[in-house]
Amino acid sequence: IEPQIEMSERELTNEFVDIRKFREKLNVSLDNVLSNFDGNALGIDFMRYEIDKIAYYGAFLISTKLKSPIFIQLFSEDELRNVAFDGQNINDKFYKDIGSPNFNLIWGKLKPYFTEGQTIYFSPDGLLNRIAIEYLRDERRIPINEKYELHRVFHLAYIKCPQTIGCAFLGIGVANHDSPQKGSTRGKWDDLTNVLPEMNNIRQTIMSSPMVKEINIIIDDDAREVEVKDIMFSKYTSLHFATHSFYLSQQELERAAGLQYSHDHYMSLRALQSGLSSLSGIAMRKGNAFRKLAELPEPDDDILTAEEIEMLDLDNINVCVMSSCQSGLGDIDTDGVWGLQRAFRIAGCKSLICTLDYVGDDDAQLFMTTFYKEAALGKTIHESFKIAQRTLYTAHSKSPKRWNKFILIE
Repeated sequence: IEPQIEMSERELTNEFVDIRKFREKLNVSLDNVLSNFDGNALGIDFMRYEIDKIAYYGAFLISTKLKSPIFIQLFSEDELRNVAFDGQNINDKFYKDIGSPNFNLIWGKLKPYFTEGQTIYFSPDGLLNRIAIEYLRDERRIPINEKYELHRVFHLAYIKCPQTIGCAFLGIGVANHDSPQKGSTRGKWDDLTNVLPEMNNIRQTIMSSPMVKEINIIIDDDAREVEVKDIMFSKYTSLHFATHSFYLSQQELERAAGLQYSHDHYMSLRALQSGLSSLSGIAMRKGNAFRKLAELPEPDDDILTAEEIEMLDLDNINVCVMSSCQSGLGDIDTDGVWGLQRAFRIAGCKSLICTLDYVGDDDAQLFMTTFYKEAALGKTIHESFKIAQRTLYTAHSKSPKRWNKFILIE
């Protein structure tokens, strides 16, 4: 039966993925892509495609050692959804799997092309944008990003040299959201008790760095939308947000708009009336209060939306760190993830640390304190991120929902 399976795979590959035509389209940038690879690096471009209205996933592999791209068929979208999702949310049990079947579902057919310690760049597609696949563990209980230098990238054609946080830091934090409750999750619009300690720790840590010459921290009442838009971002090389962020799909917007008792009712109505099909944003000081009002007392709603972020000048920003919930979510299409991810990319930000789900206040503080401690020493963003993630994993190795939320997109 194995020869029959191999023959079927080859037939499907030839039918839906013509390598010659693919190379004709890819050759414009293939040489540029490979010029950024060292001799041992591998590029993986995941791809979602449909056959008879059924969605499947495959991956193109490229490297300087391969004569032409290799296409590997992987799994159907139904298979992925069944094991990785519980409704619209990630199933935490997905990361508890050791070795099989979940690790092998994503990485099993690709792993034979890997070598120990190899640098691997991967660009996700479809639902893979919703999953931190770099944290899946193999049969030895080792996360794959511990065995390889794994880099999640916006696109294989835009791989850049390793960056540091640079010489000028801007931090924007909101702890007071006019909420009677003190929250432990950065997604429920409650007051955030650890934002101020987090920002103070970051300030003290970065002040010790001989590399960073300028530090600006904006907190609470100073963190208003109108003031943030007036900041001269070109002065800074790293940007940090510690507050609430959110993503509402079209379905969620329409549902909230139809429920007058929903806190998101008026915010959703305004978004739909302005022609938006989804809404992603970052809560500034009065955002929680303003979203609940039928009439805004000011021109701005104190929510920095993805559309507004796109208009900022972030060309000098090496990294934007989103210490908030769901900051990596958005509408998914063939071009990737729309929302805050795409907005910061369009604005010029070179890399982004964000989250794919709700993140606990304590975990965010631990992760960020560790990240900036390493970054202040002059380590690259990737190196600092990896150490921070490892610290969180070590502290909560038996609780994936606490260590699998942060991703770095380079």
